[in-house]
Amino acid sequence: MLVAAPILALAATFDDPRVIALTADIARNPREAAPYLARGAYLEANGSPRLAEADFDTAALLPDGLPAADLARAKLFVATDRIGSAERTLARYLDRRPDDEEALRLSGSVRRGDEEARAATDAVALAHPSAAR
Repeated sequence: MLVAAPILALAATFDDPRVIALTADIARNPREAAPYLARGAYLEANGSPRLAEADFDTAALLPDGLPAADLARAKLFVATDRIGSAERTLARYLDRRPDDEEALRLSGSVRRGDEEARAATDAVALAHPSAAR
């Protein structure tokens, strides 16, 4: 098994029946990306972004996982304000799936947010020139 023992240990640290069930699915299918992506999405939605990222990273290493893992990681990076990482990951995803509407919307949102952040930084620099040094 790829990483079944550490995963089962991880599940034991949670009382959440859904995490336990998702972890058991990973143990049954350790070389498939889908169970890692499912548990990662659940962990992210329930406030464990670092554990989610680990699952997304594992999914990306599996033969069937890279594109889906890149989209999942991009969403996580946006949610955790890691905009540069989100942009790079989305660009890699869109190179493979240029017509994915969800990814295109997310990419547009990231670009708009980045432009707004730059505009706010520029406004602060203009209002307080000493802060720009």
